[in-house]
Amino acid sequence: MGLSVTVGDLAQLIASGELDADVLQEIRAEYDALSAMLVEQGLGPHIEPEQLDEWPYRGQTLGFPYSSIHYLRRARAYQRAGLELVPAESDAADDPILQGEYARPLSSSHLICHADDQGFYVPKDFFTLHEAARQSIAQKAAITFG
Repeated sequence: MGLSVTVGDLAQLIASGELDADVLQEIRAEYDALSAMLVEQGLGPHIEPEQLDEWPYRGQTLGFPYSSIHYLRRARAYQRAGLELVPAESDAADDPILQGEYARPLSSSHLICHADDQGFYVPKDFFTLHEAARQSIAQKAAITFG
C-alpha cells in the first residue's frame, strides 16, 4: 500500500473526462458535506476548485511508501515547535518532537492528528474547533461534577 498526497483532486478528475455524471455528483456531495461540517464548526467553508491553472511540470511522483506520512508529520511538528528540521536519525514516527504532538490531548494540527487512512486534509486552522471542544468538555465536566 502506498501514500498519495494530491492537490486539486476534483479538478484533476474532471479534467480527465473519465468520470460519469453520477460519480461526479457523489464526489461533489462529499466536498459539500465536508464544507458544511467546517462551517458548522465555525471554520468557514472549503471550496474545492473544479478547474486549476496549468502547473509547470516538476516531475511525477507515483507514490510514497505508506510510512512516509510520519516524515511529513515530523516536518510539521518541527515547524510548529519553531525548530530547524534536521534529517531523522531513526524512524520518523519515533521522533520525540512528533511524539510530543501525539501526546497533546487535542492537537490543533490537522495533518498530525488526522486519521491517515481516509478522509481529507484541508487548509484550515483547527484551533477554533479544538478550543470549542475544550470548552464543551469543561462545561460538561462542570455540569456532571459541579
